[in-house]
Amino acid sequence: MASTSRLFQDLEEVGRIEASILKSTKIHKVMKAITKLDPDTIPLEEEYRFISRARDLLDLYMNVLAEDTEGKEMRPLEEALDRVLVIGSTDPTREASL
Repeated sequence: MASTSRLFQDLEEVGRIEASILKSTKIHKVMKAITKLDPDTIPLEEEYRFISRARDLLDLYMNVLAEDTEGKEMRPLEEALDRVLVIGSTDPTREASL
């Protein structure tokens, strides 16, 4: 269990991981699975606190993924707003000033 704790410690020390790495490794899914485990089934859970540590890492990872998703959802909207034509204009190249 000490080696597993060291793996957790390594992840905790790294902190924020890029969204692309989270998506390719699916480490956030591993952490989610750990949080769902019954504490009585994990040896030395009271000493190493794997479930709470996994929950903390999962919260961090989900924030990173949410930030990545928010940026991608907003870009098309921002681009569309940048291209809004002046209402009633007959010149399709003329954009509205926002």
